[in-house]
Amino acid sequence: MLKVDVQSAVDVVDRFSAALQAGDLKTVELLLDAGVLILESGGAERNRQEYLAHHAVSDMEFLKDAVSSSCSERQGAAARWSGSAARARSTIARTAMPSACCPRRP
Repeated sequence: MLKVDVQSAVDVVDRFSAALQAGDLKTVELLLDAGVLILESGGAERNRQEYLAHHAVSDMEFLKDAVSSSCSERQGAAARWSGSAARARSTIARTAMPSACCPRRP
């Protein structure tokens, strides 16, 4: 059985979210595995480069002044995944938007 350090996985998700909110693209890139799968609002970014090219900058813009609250966090040992779901409210889009992100490096 694979021993899992759940807290390390949660820490990566937290660091990823904080880097996005701070506009720290370098840290976002370092925390994401090259084969990351990011699920957001019914769509998917299927690797790190796709996410960085398509959504990262707009996510940072949305989150820079956002107030967010965690809805849930889950980890899976066998598949090496970690995810979180949150609601965020930003001055850009005055609506709450759910999201899920799955950095693959615990």
